[in-house]
Amino acid sequence: MKSEITDERILFERRCRYNPLLGLRPQTLRSAIDAFEVGYISKAARIWEKLESTDDTVIAVRPKRRKRVSRLSWQIVPYGAAGEETANAHAEVLEDFYNNVAWTDACEKHRVGGFSRLVEAMLDCIGKKYSVHEIVWNPQPDMRRLRATFKFVPLYFFENTTGNLRLLRTPNAITGDELKPNKWLVAASDEPLMAACSVYYLFKQMSLADWLVFSRRFGSALAWLKTNEPEGTPKWQQMAEMLANIDNESSFITGDADTLTLLQVSGQNAPFKEIIEHLTRRVITMWLGSDLATMSSQDGAGASLQGESGAMLEDDDCLLVEETLERTVSRFVIRYYFGDVEPAAFLQFQRTDRSDKRAALELLGMSADRGVAVSQKAWREASGIAAPDDGEPIIEKAQTATADAFGSSFAGNETDDIAELSRAMTGDKKQKFLDELDRIDAMTDASQRADALVALEKNLGEFFDGGDAEATALFEILKKRIGNEK
Repeated sequence: MKSEITDERILFERRCRYNPLLGLRPQTLRSAIDAFEVGYISKAARIWEKLESTDDTVIAVRPKRRKRVSRLSWQIVPYGAAGEETANAHAEVLEDFYNNVAWTDACEKHRVGGFSRLVEAMLDCIGKKYSVHEIVWNPQPDMRRLRATFKFVPLYFFENTTGNLRLLRTPNAITGDELKPNKWLVAASDEPLMAACSVYYLFKQMSLADWLVFSRRFGSALAWLKTNEPEGTPKWQQMAEMLANIDNESSFITGDADTLTLLQVSGQNAPFKEIIEHLTRRVITMWLGSDLATMSSQDGAGASLQGESGAMLEDDDCLLVEETLERTVSRFVIRYYFGDVEPAAFLQFQRTDRSDKRAALELLGMSADRGVAVSQKAWREASGIAAPDDGEPIIEKAQTATADAFGSSFAGNETDDIAELSRAMTGDKKQKFLDELDRIDAMTDASQRADALVALEKNLGEFFDGGDAEATALFEILKKRIGNEK
């Protein structure tokens, strides 16, 4: 399908290009914003586009806001009452289409990409209210396949005097042509952030200019020469020449004694820095929903609210892209493959996981410990651990050897040695020894347990009837236990 943004149109635009920030004043900016609101959007769009590559704050925050969504994973989700088979068929077609999307910039043809670049460019509407792509469809009937290239077109190629964007065929045109159905992808937000950002930019530039003038005039000391010599006398003339040799554009001579004073003007009360920082924070907050870099991180409630604000913006941006693609692109693709039917699947972004997994797992574990039944599904959803596929090898639970031959809860790794020793001991002695081991095992303090084992070693004679073999075996076992406990 032929593109409506021709090389001649781009060449004409470049030849008429100018810098809209030169001579920008509050009156001209207000006029451009007012014109935008009634549909003549070209002038404001040019100013905002230039600011996006000029204002240091916008350069930093604008990509973060747009890439927050463009980097999310996505999936095609079946829905509706069309039936599982139909929904799966629609989902398969949409997944194939969006995985093979091509994107480019109409005026900068070396800027190319795929679906992520398309999403990022669609969110240009956050700043300018509208984002426009020309859709160049590429049907492939022999393979029964549909492909498309989305060409990002600058907003100053359009006007909006009738409530619908219309294409301007020349840079100086006032009235544009209607956009053809299924040929254009238009994303729209509620309010353009760049309107406020451009006002803040202008105020920041004015404050910065005043700050520079202040620094130039008062950044160095003012020379003040005092003398009682009459004006015009040789001594007065000599002192005036000396003052002129001081490298400073500001100096003066007064009467009352022969002294030279350097006056330093204090800039502590100058508001320039505070104004610039305040406006910068406002821009960051508008784009990202928070200004965590400059606000106290110790205020837990404040940090939580700021995080919620950023999450809300991300959700809104996801919905904007999802609904715009569903209304304009997905519907056309489904009808190309299946005829005049309603789509039974849609594209959905996988939102950033903001849940507190540790807290959720602790709650589930505490519930299970208190006898509340917890399903594996709930545990997997909270932990993010997927169920294994059929026949897939699984990790077995680690097994710990216990002293079963003792009938005791005292755990050990040398079960065979302990069993051998147990058989050599008499019944009463054996039970007494097992009881002592149970008592030591029940201790919660590691150092206390180690001391008890040392004491047990010293009183081995109380637990066996004699014999070097038994004593030696028991001593070696206890040495290992004491070493492990320490």
